[in-house]
Amino acid sequence: MMTRVSTAFIKISLLAAIASAAVQAATPPSVGTFTFPGGASATTFAGGMTINRGANFLAEIPADQKVGVEATITPAASDVGKSAAMYMVVQAKGRWFMRTASGYESWNGDVATLKSYATKTLAAIESVSQTDLEGLTKIFFDGSDVNVHVGYAISGQPLVYSGPIAARVRLINQGLACPAGTTQLSVAITAKTACELRGTYTSPLRLTSDFEYLVSGGVFIGGDNVNSTSLTIDAGVKIYGRSGADFIRISRGSKIHVNGSPEAPVIMTGANDATATLATTGAWGGLVLNGNSTLNGCTAGTALCEAEAEGNAGKYGGNIPDDDSGNINYLIIKYAGFEISPGNELNALTLNAVGSKTLIDYVQLHNGSDDGFETFGGTVNAKHLVLTGNDDDSLDWQRGWTGKVQHVLVLTKTVGDRGIEADNNSAARDTLPRSEPKVANVTLIGRSTNGNAIKLRDGTAGNLFNVVVRGYPSCVDIDHSPTFLIGGSSATNLTGRLTIVNSLFDCATPFTPAAADNWDTETWFRGQSGNLVGSSGMGSGDYRNSATINARAFTDLSTTDSFFDKVDYIGAIKDEANDWTLGWTFRPPFEAIGR
Repeated sequence: MMTRVSTAFIKISLLAAIASAAVQAATPPSVGTFTFPGGASATTFAGGMTINRGANFLAEIPADQKVGVEATITPAASDVGKSAAMYMVVQAKGRWFMRTASGYESWNGDVATLKSYATKTLAAIESVSQTDLEGLTKIFFDGSDVNVHVGYAISGQPLVYSGPIAARVRLINQGLACPAGTTQLSVAITAKTACELRGTYTSPLRLTSDFEYLVSGGVFIGGDNVNSTSLTIDAGVKIYGRSGADFIRISRGSKIHVNGSPEAPVIMTGANDATATLATTGAWGGLVLNGNSTLNGCTAGTALCEAEAEGNAGKYGGNIPDDDSGNINYLIIKYAGFEISPGNELNALTLNAVGSKTLIDYVQLHNGSDDGFETFGGTVNAKHLVLTGNDDDSLDWQRGWTGKVQHVLVLTKTVGDRGIEADNNSAARDTLPRSEPKVANVTLIGRSTNGNAIKLRDGTAGNLFNVVVRGYPSCVDIDHSPTFLIGGSSATNLTGRLTIVNSLFDCATPFTPAAADNWDTETWFRGQSGNLVGSSGMGSGDYRNSATINARAFTDLSTTDSFFDKVDYIGAIKDEANDWTLGWTFRPPFEAIGR
């Protein structure tokens, strides 16, 4: 950037189009620090090009996606608290653009003519977020390298700016052949060419949106902690399976990168997608991630606890809590799940001992023939889950899951069991590590024909916050003495390890006591902070909060745990203005969804 300062920028307006819910962000890569006209600075920069607000960063971006940038500036300590002019420039197709207070203007590369877009007092960390750079600069990036620079200048001091935050934008329909590793089929599913996925992949595989893809049998990404590799799926890609035997498994040591966007989610579905109805389930197997994170159920002292996955999907488990299986962002899985034999089933999305460095955000699981989102052990976290019409349970955990989840919407059809089924281990209820997740901002809307909204059993622990339940025949049921004992010695003498707080239950029979219960579940629920049994005030056919719900006390976990988004409400969706399900989800014609 020399005198042509590919300069500056800092936090620009947050994405106004998406309401208050934030994407689970990846860590942007570091870029260099420069000054003009010269000198040194302790300021550091990080940033990347993105299509989904920093959920992941891409070196190559599909041509049909909105190109965005996310960056951070960490000013030198001596600059914090001082007033600075903020800068941002974009370079593409041999042209320069500078951001100004009124929009983007062409720039000749001369620092003397560079305009700032804002003046502000520098904080310890400044965040940068901008989407649709093509629309803002009014040029097409297709086939071009795009470079963004951000920075600031304090009066009387040199301009401090970042090295290039860069990506290449692909040409539309670049290349006519199916991606390497796939085979072109003679029969198309839709108007696009279909490419077949088959067998085991030991080299990186990228699926671009120029094609659609058909899964044939079990597709395995990498071997079991050998020949590890990655599957990258561009925004807008559609993947089909023809039978329950068709599924995708990410093996231990390998990664998946689902790079969907709000405008173009990745869709995995059955080949009968075009004719599917509310009764369609089990049209293909689903997606399985096998990780190296923790698992329970092994003999005490076992150095490496591992297990065979359901659905003949291979081994999982290990001793790496922060294992990384990649990222899943803006993914819709429809009509998946398959029962191979009783108790041996594939779910829509199965997470087997998946680790905490895996990022999962904005996922819909629709009409699975078994469970929707199921974890077997692990430490994986997730946000923004839409679980609709699954035949069995919607959110299911067991075998020592200790992750976190926030923003979960469950909508059932007539067929369906529980909203949440929570287990530790059915064979050894006190085995360690014990299932003990944190679950916040959940709305469970069920039918009178479903099971319990929340089933806590087999020794599970866990803390639930800001839960709204409506329409199920029963709101909560606790089973088995180890589950009660991990919660407390009585309904009013609690350990804090099995709790529900700031929640509202609106069910025909909120509680289902049994003679074998250690203590009374109703006393337990009513005695905890902020809980209410009563009308939700929600109209039939709505899933957003009512005024009654929004008047309730809430827990803001963001004050003590950076994973959680700041909230001032219970339930999954505060109101229509903050409805994070809009625009990217499949909208089934359920009575419980929409208005």
